Amino acid sequence: MWRGEALDRALSFAEMDDLEAGFVQESVAECLRRGEGIGADRPTARLIEILFELLADSDFYLCSKAEYALKRAVGTRFGIASSVIDRLLGLLRDPDCTVRPRAARILEETVRVRPERVTDAIVALLVGLLRDRDENVSSVAKYTLKRVADTRPELAGGLAGALEDMLADPCGAVCVRAACILEAVVVVRPEAATPQMVGTLVERLRDSSDGVCRRAQYVLERVIGARPEMVPQIAGRLDALLDDVDAKVCARATRLLEKVVQADSKAATEERVRTLVRLSQERNDEVSRPAGYVLKRIVEILPELAQGAGGRGAGSLAFVVP
Repeated sequence: MWRGEALDRALSFAEMDDLEAGFVQESVAECLRRGEGIGADRPTARLIEILFELLADSDFYLCSKAEYALKRAVGTRFGIASSVIDRLLGLLRDPDCTVRPRAARILEETVRVRPERVTDAIVALLVGLLRDRDENVSSVAKYTLKRVADTRPELAGGLAGALEDMLADPCGAVCVRAACILEAVVVVRPEAATPQMVGTLVERLRDSSDGVCRRAQYVLERVIGARPEMVPQIAGRLDALLDDVDAKVCARATRLLEKVVQADSKAATEERVRTLVRLSQERNDEVSRPAGYVLKRIVEILPELAQGAGGRGAGSLAFVVP
């Protein structure tokens, strides 16, 4: 059986008949099964074609080896990346293709080692894959887009615009994926956070899914830290949630209000302090504990409230002073 180096030399010949091509493909497959080298450091167009054909093989171990070989080929040969990317995009666009999860993973590796090859078309395709019914595809698309945000900040602004509508998607999993990527986007491009995005994220704090609420909270915390000029807007939208009949919603809003006050002490208005004092006296610990904790933080930041709040009608804050 041919070794990897011999295969590489054989594949350098431009002309092969069907019998020769079949023999080479079987040789590549056998080398992959044995874990031997297949010349990935010097891949040819014919070798790449054979590896793509082997991705759909019924032998799971062989498919995995072909996937790994394609990842190595992309990383070691700059010139081969374009042809591989085009082939991957074609596979991912075909909803009936059985190797789409593998194609998605190879594309993720391509983006990691060749971020300069990412185009608007690739970003658009990946955004669409966030709604894919195959979680093995949609999850990899999420991680790949996070990598795009980290390595290509100039694309992050457009990426945020494409993801914003997904925050309101009725499918919680789609919302979580979009929010996860937006968290990375806000880190590199804070200006990508818009009032509409903030409004949608605050409303998702009412969601019945803890995963959706938690991810929305994470993104809002990023926005609060990166965009101080948006803090008043966020505080205003949280006010409505503080009086929500759902204790979980009220608690989430209260915890976020702590971040708001830390970022802008002016957000600790008399009315909000009065609301927090009332919530801290609720019998439901899920509401009273976070409210009491936020009041303590407010007193740490604005100690004068502990002495003057009672005279302004907010109620005494003496009980929250350490």
